[in-house]
Amino acid sequence: MGYQVVDLIVKHIHNLPNSSVGKEESAAKLGQSIDSSLPIDGEDPKKVLSQVVEQVLSNIVHLDHPRQFAWVPGPNNYVSVLADFIASGYNVFSGLWVAGSGAAQIEITTINWLIEILGMTSQAGGLFVSGGSAANLTGLTIARDQVSSKNLKKAVIYFTEQTHSSNEKALHVLNIESTQIRKVACNAVFEMDVTDLITQIEIDQRNGLIPFCVIANAGTTNTGAIDPMVEIREVCNQYNLWMHVDGAYGAAAVLSQEGKLALNGISLADSITLDPHKWLFQPYEMGCLLVKDKRYLSITFTKEASYLQDAQNDEKTELNFSNKGIQLTRNFRALKLWMSLKVFGLGAFSEAIAHSFSLVSLAEKLLSELPNWLIVTRPSLGILTFRFQPQECSVEEADKLNMAIVSELMKSTYAMLSSTRLQGLFVLRMCIINPRTTISDVENTIHTMNDIAIELEKREEISY
Repeated sequence: MGYQVVDLIVKHIHNLPNSSVGKEESAAKLGQSIDSSLPIDGEDPKKVLSQVVEQVLSNIVHLDHPRQFAWVPGPNNYVSVLADFIASGYNVFSGLWVAGSGAAQIEITTINWLIEILGMTSQAGGLFVSGGSAANLTGLTIARDQVSSKNLKKAVIYFTEQTHSSNEKALHVLNIESTQIRKVACNAVFEMDVTDLITQIEIDQRNGLIPFCVIANAGTTNTGAIDPMVEIREVCNQYNLWMHVDGAYGAAAVLSQEGKLALNGISLADSITLDPHKWLFQPYEMGCLLVKDKRYLSITFTKEASYLQDAQNDEKTELNFSNKGIQLTRNFRALKLWMSLKVFGLGAFSEAIAHSFSLVSLAEKLLSELPNWLIVTRPSLGILTFRFQPQECSVEEADKLNMAIVSELMKSTYAMLSSTRLQGLFVLRMCIINPRTTISDVENTIHTMNDIAIELEKREEISY
């Protein structure tokens, strides 16, 4: 069965470029094929595996597909797949040093590599978590605890409307009310307006409130926008605020020259979220939190328990990662990133990110040369937004056309992109981060999309 699974995965990766991008099936149909009574007796493993292939894997969207441009793609790599296989097969527990010292050392080493990549100092530390949502929750918990000895109900946090929704979920978990959240204005390219940030902080201070944190974006999911981190750091220093950078999407882009320039100041943050399962090409789930002063991890999360007394040690070197975050039971996430960095080398990751930048610039060029296509936001960290806007169409009619373009492209199963709203407009969004995406993939996707748009426009002309 193991050999069958390995062969299945190899076939999947090998055939992706020539396969469909995947599909969504109705709940009614899937319920009929998959729902069953609780099995009392076992079945033939080959039969079970066949059911997985035929009824599960044939009804998913392949986020690792080279023409998957929706949301944030998930282009994993085979070395990391094998690492997950090993970690699961050995069932490695990485919460306590005494239970997994080798695993803990791999995590320490890999975290230190990320600290070096982002330009942080040797005082920094971090840990791997499930994804950006858990990393933001962990980072904001540390920030919250810096004001918890005061009146938490007076604490105020600042970020823009472009900030990822996981941060608001985290604040809800932390019992930070909506009245304690300030949405800072953005400029024309959706970056935080620092002047408005200062204005809101000063108003809150005059009203007896306690500003405690600013969340800066290092690549928003909507447009790839990057907040001015050097300026935000200066504001945080002036008013004594914690600076959390949500770089779940974009932080790893510092590995390219273009990304490093764009992300200037990211190393100044008090805490940084990044997702290796995005631009470091790891299988789900793998997020990461880095903290400028690693002591804050232990200060916030260390809790003593009598049933763990045998696991106590010198945590200056022999870390219990359960004391650095929310989880006690943790799987061995670090192995996949460590192994893939060792096998491919950092240069391969840098080249892959630079490849993405070149492809998204190509997409912008191709769309700019076609009639009726409007670039809404220029490429930023691999993301481009645009819309089909014929001159004779009203904004509302064009919105409907663009909605239909997304749907029809998905129905074609050739490629997939997603949509969002920017300043009230319905826009199409293309996110290119897969190193297996080719120039032809981008060219053919845009030509297919344009053909769909022209056909839809012809249909709509009847009602104009």
